[in-house]
Amino acid sequence: MNPQAVHVRVLDALLRSGGRGVKPGVLHRTAQKIAAAILRNRLSSTDPLHFGTLDLIYGLDRRDGAFSAEAVLALGRYVLRGRVIPIQRLHGLLDEARAIYLARCPCRASGRVRDRPDGACGAAGEDAARNDRLLEGILGAWERPAVRRAASPRLAAAIDRVRGARQAHRSDGTLEALFAATWPFWEVLLEHPGFDRCWLEGLAKNRKVWALPAALAHPWVEALYHGRGVVFTHMEAAGLPYAICSCPGPETDGGCMLTNWHYASGNDEILLPNEAEAFGRRRDAAGRVLACRKHPERAERPCLGCGCDHREDRDRG
Repeated sequence: MNPQAVHVRVLDALLRSGGRGVKPGVLHRTAQKIAAAILRNRLSSTDPLHFGTLDLIYGLDRRDGAFSAEAVLALGRYVLRGRVIPIQRLHGLLDEARAIYLARCPCRASGRVRDRPDGACGAAGEDAARNDRLLEGILGAWERPAVRRAASPRLAAAIDRVRGARQAHRSDGTLEALFAATWPFWEVLLEHPGFDRCWLEGLAKNRKVWALPAALAHPWVEALYHGRGVVFTHMEAAGLPYAICSCPGPETDGGCMLTNWHYASGNDEILLPNEAEAFGRRRDAAGRVLACRKHPERAERPCLGCGCDHREDRDRG
């Protein structure tokens, strides 16, 4: 065995068993405190450190050998991973949150995900009609004065530009134009009892968060889900929930860090499917998990339970 791989396996054994003489949960809680301190620190969300970390992980995943595979598994198991949140549960979290924010997505900002929309062009056919309905939902919420007052100035400016272009029947009055103007601020942060504020505090110090009123948040996540095919994930660092990512699927530039690993490497420690929430994984009559029915590019892996309607159309969009 590679000597370096021994370190990973020892860590695995310690964190699973707690170790002799160590109370169960002590190491886990210690790891969470360390993770919170790192995420809360202003340096953690600066571009050199954050992008450098992504580059390191990206390079490690492409190394040959048992150690790199073990290290990536340990990373997903203990350090950083996502749990899929169905869109229906996400709406519930938005209702429960004390405040909602859009944050700059590090995978997109680092250039690891090149899914930036073309704001000058809209989709064709059914996609164009669907996206127009989704944009109507956003603009309908935007008509409320309280919503406009509570939104971040940069978000407000982007919506106002697209609304004006749409009223003037210009080509840039589309949902894709709005996404292009707000990209990469597509990560969702909540002030919520179930989420630690560490990452929110770290990003706020570097002015990388936008206020998102709740009435606008609901049509916004619907637009991301139905208009961009994102997979919403409950992000954890050492088991500490801190953010909701809007991860692109593999059909969009191979996906983000989480979905790319999941679909390309089969690493199920990195992205955990929704097993317990409503609108869970698609199954056959015998209970076997089936592939996604809406995205052909995801057909090689089992359904993640992201909230796709499998029996009847009950989604908001």
